[in-house]
Order: sequence, then structure tokens, then C-alpha cells
Amino acid sequence: MSLIDTNNFGVEPYKKLKENIIKKTIADFDKESNFPGLFDGVIESIWIIYELGEKELAKHLFYERFIDLLENSVTKNLYNGTAGVLLVGLYFISKVKLEDHEIHNYIIAKTEVFVKEYKENPDSFCKVGAGDVQSNDLYKNEGGLFYGHAGLGWLFGEAYRLTSNNLFKECLNVAIDTELKSYSNDSLGSLQYQQGKRLLPYLSTGSAG
Repeated sequence: MSLIDTNNFGVEPYKKLKENIIKKTIADFDKESNFPGLFDGVIESIWIIYELGEKELAKHLFYERFIDLLENSVTKNLYNGTAGVLLVGLYFISKVKLEDHEIHNYIIAKTEVFVKEYKENPDSFCKVGAGDVQSNDLYKNEGGLFYGHAGLGWLFGEAYRLTSNNLFKECLNVAIDTELKSYSNDSLGSLQYQQGKRLLPYLSTGSAG
């Protein structure tokens, strides 16, 4: 069942609601409060617009915004940084079949640069080991799927699937091994992310991810 049941809600009101959501989303793109990332920003919205069926609009927005979003990312994680922008870029390469070969080559090249820099110095991307700050603040988390090495591993895995470049596979393994340095066993023997004095099981910052 979809999030909006069009059988009860009506097809035309649903279309109108979708149009209004997309218009408001695009209007908000240029506000300073927006971020580029996969879970908090513009690249996420472009991906959602594509998934809502507005494929040509999403492609136009992608071509128009992608390079700027990537070049202005200030963090490197999946949640709100470079890894999330690149992941959506790889998605568009694999699913959308971009006609512009320059943007296709640009995305692959930037992902290769990203992974080489990671291989050289993983702890410059995000913290290695248990998180120092015990916080629920989305912008203070340091590990897990959304904020840590596991998310970078997701990017590297998708890049390997798309390109068969063994460098990505190698760094996927490095990312997972590095992520696991942040984990400890709880009283039941379950592996959990260590953040300050607590262990977390969540998708975003824990063992579920």
C-alpha cells in the first residue's frame, strides 16, 4: 500500500498534492538552510522527485544542480555530505541512463578521487573508534551507516557494482573493517555502536546499519 491511498483520496487531488509538494521543494532549493546531502538536502529531493514519477524534471534538476552540490559539500558522510551526493550520482548513472557522457564521466572520476583519498587516510573522513560525543544531534554523530564508515562502504559497494573496479571493492572492505572498530558487544553478546557511555542498535548509528 502506498503512503497515500489514491483509491480513497482520489487521483486528481493526489496529483495536485504531489505537484504542490514538488513545487515547494524546488522553491526551497536556494534557501540558505538547505544542505546538499542525501538525508537532509537537495540531492535527496531530486531523487525523490524522480521516484515520484517526474523523471524528466528530476533529470533536468540533476543536470542543473549536481556539480554545484558536490563541490559545495563540506562534510564527507552519507547523511549530509559528499558520499550522499555521489551515491545519488551513481544511482542516476545506473537507473536513469544519462545522455550527457560528460556528467557520467565526471561522477565516476570524482568517486575514484574520493575513494583514493579515503584509502590514503580513512580517519580524515570520519572518526575511527568509539564516538566521543554522546548526542542525539544529527550533526554531531560520528559513526554508523548515515554518519560513519559504513555509509562510505555503501558508496564504494555501489561504485564497484557499477564499474567492477577492484579499488572500490578493496575500500569497501577497508570501510567495514574501520567501522567495526567503533563497536562493542552488549551484555547479550550483540554487537553495538559505542557512543560515549552507551551502545546503539539503530540503523543510522548502530548495528542495524
